[in-house]
Amino acid sequence: MIRLVSKATLLSTLGVLAASYALAGVPNLTNSTIGIAGRPNNGGFTVVMCGYNGTTFGTVANGSGNFEQHTITVRDAANNAVASSVVVLNFNACAPPPGGGPANGIKLSTNQFGSGMTLNTGARSMSGVTNSLGAVIFRVSGGSFNSVGNAADPANCISVTADGVPLGTLSGATFDQNGVGNITGADAGLFQNDLFGAYRHRSDYNKDGLVSGADGALMNNQLFGSFGGTQGGGAGGSVGPYIP
Repeated sequence: MIRLVSKATLLSTLGVLAASYALAGVPNLTNSTIGIAGRPNNGGFTVVMCGYNGTTFGTVANGSGNFEQHTITVRDAANNAVASSVVVLNFNACAPPPGGGPANGIKLSTNQFGSGMTLNTGARSMSGVTNSLGAVIFRVSGGSFNSVGNAADPANCISVTADGVPLGTLSGATFDQNGVGNITGADAGLFQNDLFGAYRHRSDYNKDGLVSGADGALMNNQLFGSFGGTQGGGAGGSVGPYIP
């Protein structure tokens, strides 16, 4: 009887070990982070979408503190970093008409920052690969389809997966709010409507859960920097063209 019990215990232990090995390196929703540490993964975190002209990414040039960088860290069930994991941000549910999504959706630019990022225009997605620490940094270029002051914007429409495992959702913040392809005084006016109206993710550039003067300063960096349009006095850099 003792031998049978020992054998059963051994088999049970081997089964647990086998299951642990099977889960090693598999992305885990609970241990992975796609937004701000300490907050749930489905919490409306913002991916700040700026302009990229093939050489310069908008906010870096304007000394913004790199708030446009969005880091996602992938870990497995044992809380180990998962290296070489393919992380995908999918914007398909954000697409404005004629893409078939929300009326005030997000436009993903066809001109993206080239630091290991891959753009899939058909799927409306961006992907990157995690480093040895399980982290990947996204910089995304894009705009909104916002034509009415303080209109509702689509929250949590950006789905995040790692090796096909769903990790949560994100929202988008944009400087080209009217989606014409550059940043002008018209976009600043639309931002002002959000500043004095209901909270909108699209105008929360510093990701603090508020639309405030701090976000206004970041809008001015874009408006008067290398990605501002002629109304803003800038050089007229391009954010678009956008995926239809």
